[in-house]
Amino acid sequence: MWAGLVDDKICISNKVIPNRPPGDPEEYPDETRFKELFKCKESVHYFIQNYVHILDDRTRTYVPFTLYPAQINVLDSVVNNKYIILLKSRQFGASTLIGGAYYLWRMLFTPNARNLILSKSEREAQVLMVERFKPMFRNLPSWMKPEYDSNLPDSKTEFELSNGSKISSLPTSAGDSYTASACMVDEAALVHNSKTALSDVLLAVQPTIAAGGQLILVSKADKSRPDSTFNSIFKSAVRGENDFYPLFAPWKAVPWRDINWYNEQMKLSMAVDGTKDSVSENYPDTWEEALAPKELDKRLSSVHVANCFKEIKPLDDVDKPAINNLLIFKRPEPNALYIVTPDAAEGNPASDPSCLDVWDWETGEQMATLSGRYEPGVMGVYTELISRYYNNAPAFPERNNHGHALILWLQQNTDVRLLKGPDSTDGRAKYGYHSSKPSKAMAYAHLAELLKDENIILHNPETQRQLNSIEGSTLRAPKKDHDDHAISVMLFAAAKKYVHLTFSLGFI
Repeated sequence: MWAGLVDDKICISNKVIPNRPPGDPEEYPDETRFKELFKCKESVHYFIQNYVHILDDRTRTYVPFTLYPAQINVLDSVVNNKYIILLKSRQFGASTLIGGAYYLWRMLFTPNARNLILSKSEREAQVLMVERFKPMFRNLPSWMKPEYDSNLPDSKTEFELSNGSKISSLPTSAGDSYTASACMVDEAALVHNSKTALSDVLLAVQPTIAAGGQLILVSKADKSRPDSTFNSIFKSAVRGENDFYPLFAPWKAVPWRDINWYNEQMKLSMAVDGTKDSVSENYPDTWEEALAPKELDKRLSSVHVANCFKEIKPLDDVDKPAINNLLIFKRPEPNALYIVTPDAAEGNPASDPSCLDVWDWETGEQMATLSGRYEPGVMGVYTELISRYYNNAPAFPERNNHGHALILWLQQNTDVRLLKGPDSTDGRAKYGYHSSKPSKAMAYAHLAELLKDENIILHNPETQRQLNSIEGSTLRAPKKDHDDHAISVMLFAAAKKYVHLTFSLGFI
C-alpha cells in the first residue's frame, strides 16, 4: 500500500553520480564527447549534475545544478513511472527539476519528445520557460545542443529543436485540450486560483494520457481546500486505488534546513495566528499534516487525530454479519467488552448517512464501522446484528430526532442493551446521548482529550477526514459535507466520560 511513497527516507540516497572528465567540455576531443553523450543519455542524473546550470536566486547567476539526495529519488520515480503525484514543501525545486532539467534531457535524447508544462498563470508559465528552461539549454556545451530554428520568434512559451522535440509552457486556461508525450501540471493544488478547476485540466490532458504519455502533478498543499481534487488523488494513490505513484518531499528534503530553521518557522506561524497552519502547509513534516484542514477554526487538532490514526485494511476472510458496507477491522475477542455507537439519520437519498462504530471499551480501538442511508428501523436491525457479533455489545446512540426512533425500535424489537445518558435521573432513564450544542461541546472536549492522550485508535480514513473537518464555531462539518462518522466517535468519547461499564456489576 505504501510502495512508492517518499517519506522520511527521501533525504537518504545511495546513488553516487560520477563527475564528468576534468577540463572545459568545449575542448573535449570527439571520443570524449561521444562517451559523454552516451553517459548522459543513459542517466538523467549524470546529465543534470554535470551539464545543467540553474539560476541562483541569491546571486542571480547561473550555477551547476547539484542534486539533493531527495531530488535524486524523485528523478528515479519520474523516470520509471507514467503517472506521478508529488506533494512537496516550498522551495524544493520540483518545477526546475522536472519542468526544466528532466524535460531538457527528454528533448535532447528522445527524438520527437513533446513536453508540456501547465502553470496556474501566464506569468508562472513564462518564468519557467525564460528563466529556467532556456538558460539550461543555452549553457550546454555546443556539441550537446541540437540545432534549433533561430528564425522563429523568441517565444516565451515554446521552444523546438531540430530533432523534432518541443516544449510548451502554458497557463492552465490556455486551451481546451492538449496532446503531449509528457505533461507536468505545476502547483496543481492551486490552479483554481486561475479560475480553472484541476478536474477540467485533467480532462484537457486526457489525449496525452490516452496516447500513453506521462502525467506529473506537482504541488505544495493548499489547506483552504482539504477536499480538493489534488488531495483526493494523492490520498487514493497512497492507498493504491489509482495509477498515480505518490511522492512526498517534507521540509527536511532540502539539505540546508535543520531543526533550528524549522523551529523558527514554527515560532513565526504561531505568532501570526496561534496555529502551525502556515508551517504545515508550506513546510510539512508528513503528508497527512500537509493535507489536513486548517487548525484555525477547527475543533480538533489534525496532528492529534493523525497520531491516533492507524490505517489497516478491512478484513475480507471473516464470518461477519451479512451487511453491505460493514467494514470489520478487528474480530471480536472472547470476553472482551465492546460498545456500539449508532448515529441514525432519516434514510432517504437526500439525507445524511446513518453511521455506526464498534469500539473496544478498554483500548478505544475502532473495531468496525458501518455507514449508509438507512432509515431508523433498518439501522436498528443492523445495530442488533453487529451488537450480537461483538459479544452482545451495548449501544449508546445519539438521542435526537431520528435517534429517538432508533432507540424506540431497539426497545420494542431487540434485546440490545441501551446505555443511559448523563441526563438520566433515578426516576427516569434516558437512553443514549442527548445531542444539543452544550452537550456536543462537552463531548468534543472529552474527545479532544482522548486524541491528545492517544487513548483512541482510528482505522477508518473517512473517520479521520471528518474529525479534521469539524468546525470550532458550529461543531458541525462544513456546508455540503457530512459528520456522521465524527458524531459516532463523539458518542464513544461521551460514553467513556459518563458511562461506567463492568462485567461484575453488569451494564448500567
